[in-house]
Amino acid sequence: AMAVLSEVRQASDDDPMLLTVLWQAQLAQGDGAAAKTTLKQLVSLRPGSADAHFLLAKAHAQLGEAEAVIAELESAVNIDPAQLQARLALARVLVTQREYDRARQQLGALKGIAPENPDVLLLEGDLARAGGEQGQARDLYAKAFENVSSTTTMLALVQQEWAMGEHERALSRLQEWVESNPGDVSVRLRLAEAYQALGKTADATGQYNEILALSAKNVLALNNLAWQLRDANPAQALKYAEQAHSLAGESPDVADTLVINQIK
Repeated sequence: AMAVLSEVRQASDDDPMLLTVLWQAQLAQGDGAAAKTTLKQLVSLRPGSADAHFLLAKAHAQLGEAEAVIAELESAVNIDPAQLQARLALARVLVTQREYDRARQQLGALKGIAPENPDVLLLEGDLARAGGEQGQARDLYAKAFENVSSTTTMLALVQQEWAMGEHERALSRLQEWVESNPGDVSVRLRLAEAYQALGKTADATGQYNEILALSAKNVLALNNLAWQLRDANPAQALKYAEQAHSLAGESPDVADTLVINQIK
């Protein structure tokens, strides 16, 4: 595979098709820096391609280069103002950088392109929340969930309801979703955390066990079970803590849990 990749690298300098093959292979190997270099070559060959700039932005994002991400996404939307995914990505990055006014400018354009798109509604909700308009944010998340019922839209709505103190409504929504989608580990985790926050320890433990039945190496479930069982079943708690540490020993939370269970 490396020999083939080397041949492609040598032959690809002025061939967009080969450059496309090359950067995909580099990303598959986890070499984000090389993929960025290749995509820069692709952009130099196709400077008027919104897609090329969008791809280069993704490479920058993998390397944590926020300013370069914004620059490439801005190039993409300037070339193709109707490029929904690039404009959405740009707005999201601006939100993470707390560039809210610039993000709202992108939102205005997005609402002109796809006003009912759930991702656009989620973005609008994020900006409403950032501006302190909590009720409006909840209503926007609810509309996004109504338009497309997905894990993403549902969790956004639940998070906002919970933040506003609507705990029972959020809990009920999580329970209904898990009943209809028993294999959704992300929602089970949120449900377990909700039970835990409400002091429903047995219910939380039950959910964490269900998660481990679906995903035996789920670090968050292992770590939280280790915490919950440290008094009731210290031997089992230590086993869970050790498993979590073997999977994510670099995590301070996981390391702390192991130490506490070892002391017991």
